[in-house]
Amino acid sequence: MENAKQLQAKLAEHGIPSHTETRVQIGPFKTRAEADQAKEKLKTLGISGVIAPK
Repeated sequence: MENAKQLQAKLAEHGIPSHTETRVQIGPFKTRAEADQAKEKLKTLGISGVIAPK
């Protein structure tokens, strides 16, 4: 996280706007069906998600 802050400060010095993001990845899943099931479970918990290909 410190590297991200340093890079963001350097970009700001040069007038380049930026922001940082944090993400949580789940898995791995053996099949697409398992991934789809997990995504549906997230949905019931009020959490959005996307399935990223390998």
